[in-house]
Amino acid sequence: MRSKKSGSQSLKKNMERVKGLTIFILTISLLVFCVQAEEVNKTDTDGVETNEKQPFNPTISRDPFKPFIRVFGEKGPESEVSKSLPPIKRYPLTQFRLAGIIWVGELPRAMVVDPEKNTYVLGIGEEIGSKQGKIVEIKDNGIMVEETIYHGDVIGQKKIETVMSFLAFTEE
Repeated sequence: MRSKKSGSQSLKKNMERVKGLTIFILTISLLVFCVQAEEVNKTDTDGVETNEKQPFNPTISRDPFKPFIRVFGEKGPESEVSKSLPPIKRYPLTQFRLAGIIWVGELPRAMVVDPEKNTYVLGIGEEIGSKQGKIVEIKDNGIMVEETIYHGDVIGQKKIETVMSFLAFTEE
């Protein structure tokens, strides 16, 4: 009978020791956390506490206005146009000017002027522009062009997008 009582008493004493040890460890952990939080709030030089966010530093931080999607093959205005391509494929569609629509029998043809002042007579299915544009329709007021744009998203996957653009008459 005595061994059961002494066994349960030693078990209670062990439980109290474990409980005390747990409280001690939690207290130490809380103290360490508080000390680290104080160090974060202090500056390195003058020791003044601050809770403000640091100002935007463009050399370290990402530009918040830069899109997550990167367009491949798009050239900036300062880059030189490739001289190996014919002028009809060197420039973006927005830099071309529609000069007129010609009807040859039942087939419509478009007269297009590039930025170098070269004139082209193009039909349906012919290429125009730097984004592999193909003329899909010629109307009385302009031409419909299907362009292919290559995108890269945030995780680096390349995506192909087909865009329909309309090149209309403009006044000079």
